Amino acid sequence: MLSIYQSAFAGAQAQRTAFDIIANNIANVQTHGYRAVRTEFADLLYRQLAPEDIGLPPTDTRTLPFVGTGVQAVGGSIATRPGSFVSTGREFDPAIQGEGYFQVALADAQPGYTRAGNFVLASDRSLVTPDGHRAQPAITLAVTATQIRVREDGTVTSVDQAGAPATTRVTCAAWRRARAGRGGSASPPPARRCAGSTR
Repeated sequence: MLSIYQSAFAGAQAQRTAFDIIANNIANVQTHGYRAVRTEFADLLYRQLAPEDIGLPPTDTRTLPFVGTGVQAVGGSIATRPGSFVSTGREFDPAIQGEGYFQVALADAQPGYTRAGNFVLASDRSLVTPDGHRAQPAITLAVTATQIRVREDGTVTSVDQAGAPATTRVTCAAWRRARAGRGGSASPPPARRCAGSTR
């Protein structure tokens, strides 16, 4: 017998998943570069009513309608709407205007991607995330580098001790991505370079 409770339970399970995702979005409201996740739902397969489902004898030959069996949460899509820019006054806090992600090297040497532009200098003067993932391609500044600036096109400029200018570039990639946690994502290689903006 088709149970109304089965459909109701499926709906409750789907809503629980949605609430878990909403709670995670709220928990990360102050997280650098976090992109909210939106729950996506799909209805479950339809099935044709059997005569006994509605109190008819099993031998009844009438054509009965199809009914849904509930709903399920099938996944979450990452919101692409840009957030607001906040000026931090730090020289290594670039932000991406529009689509794109910063590429970094994960612990297993695989490429990772993040919207969080709160980079710091490692002991070897390379640009890394707070978790120690190096920006890719690698950016290393001289020990004597001064007047460090990140321009809107992602160019990093500095001046060495002798007064000679040096430039490199922060690049970002645009692609369909999968969550990897810790403010990052994992995905295939970058599709294109994007412009950056000082955060």
